[in-house]
Amino acid sequence: MPTNKPRIKLALSEDCLKKLDWLVEERQKKTTKKVYPCKIVQELINNEYTIRQAFK
Repeated sequence: MPTNKPRIKLALSEDCLKKLDWLVEERQKKTTKKVYPCKIVQELINNEYTIRQAFK
């Protein structure tokens, strides 16, 4: 069954993908649950949004 959620495709550089993999590995060391890259990206975006709204 297909999802109704909008799916945004992103193109990331090789360097950025390596950094994202590193962030996932570091987060995985701290938890026993599976860590998905989308959660890391979501947290980064939310943090950036919060910071920019605070200094608006």
